[in-house]
Order: sequence, then structure tokens, then C-alpha cells
Amino acid sequence: MRFLRGDSIPQYKFSSYRYFEEGEYHVTRICPEDVLVLVFKGTLRFLENGIEREVRAGEFYIQEKGIYQSSNKPSDLPEYYYVHFCAEFTDDEKDYVGVAGSFDTDTVEMLIRRLETAKMMNAPAIELHNCFLSILSALASGTAERNSENAYKIYHCVNRNLKSDITLDFLANELGYCKNYVIRLFRKEFGLTPHEYITVRRIDVAKNLLISSNMSVLQIAEECGFGTYVNFYKSFVKHELCTPNSFRKRARTRHLSS
Repeated sequence: MRFLRGDSIPQYKFSSYRYFEEGEYHVTRICPEDVLVLVFKGTLRFLENGIEREVRAGEFYIQEKGIYQSSNKPSDLPEYYYVHFCAEFTDDEKDYVGVAGSFDTDTVEMLIRRLETAKMMNAPAIELHNCFLSILSALASGTAERNSENAYKIYHCVNRNLKSDITLDFLANELGYCKNYVIRLFRKEFGLTPHEYITVRRIDVAKNLLISSNMSVLQIAEECGFGTYVNFYKSFVKHELCTPNSFRKRARTRHLSS
């Protein structure tokens, strides 16, 4: 996904409401400005360089300037607010706000009314600009909340399937996300990649079993989802700086001493 750059300030141009009629198609054009579309009702359909896009009620989309827009099917009576502006974009997810997502309609409608009132009152350009930035800030906050929620979906999926063969492909397919998004989102929220977190959690479970059970090291490796003794042994030594058997002996010695 593309993102607005956080180290540059978007420049507001103009904005208005738009209401489609039955069977109406999106206009064919190459727009010289970026366009933020906030859909409140219906579905807006269009093509960008031949790629189909749909923006439904409660969703927003930013059409980047210089892209050929057309349509191969009518939209479904969309009612939306659009803002023409100029900005810079990046592929770095750490930046401002993504080019697509959902939004809180009550919050955004209030900010749009503020912008429309400022326009009717012939407010200075800087006030119009600030109203627009408030809308972008609301979208950015909503994106952060959704990303955090999605990160916890990955987290719970990992913990539910800890004994299974959890691969990046599995997580992506299970949750309907792309693999790069899974890695970036999880690392941003928890400071670890999914693979790193899975290893840490499995070793934690293994340590508890080494202390509290009489299961063999091979049985523990299988129980914790490592699959083979070799995988378990290498991971355990790397994280704990000792072998599983050494850890078990030390832990039981401390328990007897206490």
C-alpha cells in the first residue's frame, strides 16, 4: 500500500460533495492533482491504469495524480465528499496515512462541515488548509487503530495454532492479508517478526514442560510445534545459551534447594 509522506505537508486545493445518478460511470481522466474520496453511501467504482477499484460506504481512497482513471461498470449510487490536493507519497508504512481504508463517519462528517462552513464564510486559505489537515489526521488515527486491531488478530492466530506448522503463508491465507503486511504490522506492534515471536512462545512453553513434566526432550519438541529435535535444540541453545537437558537439571536443582 502507498502512504502519504509524513515529512511533507499536503496542500489543499478545493473540495465538494458529489452524488451519482443511476447507471452513472466514473469520469475518464488523468487528474493533475491528488483526490481524496470519502464515501458515505453506495459504492464508487473506477479503474486506475486498468486495475479495478471499489470504495464502499465508510471507506476512503486517495487517487494519486497522473494516473489514468476510467470505468468499465457503473457505480452503485455513491454519495461522497472529495478533496483535491497535492502531496508526496511513499511505500513506507511508518508514514502518515495509507491511500485506502475506512473512517469514522461521525467524526469525519463533523470535520467536513467545519471545512464547508469555512468555505461559505470565505475564510483565509490557511483555515481551509487546517480543516483539511484535520480530516487527514482523523484518517491517520483510524488507520493506526485498525492496524493495531489487525496485529492482534495475527497475535491470536499464532497462539491458537502454536502446536501447528505456522508459516507466513498460513498466516496470510488464514487472515486474508499479504505476507509483507503481516510481517510489517506485527513487528510494528510487538517489536518482533511473527517468526521470532513464535519461537519465543514455543521456547516459553518448552521451559515450563522441562520443569514441570517428565516428557522427553523429543516429546517436548513435538508438543511445542518445533517438529524435530534438531530444530528445538538449535532454537533453545540460541535463546537460552544452554541445552534443554542442562536447563532441566539446573531448574530441578534449584527447586530441590528451595
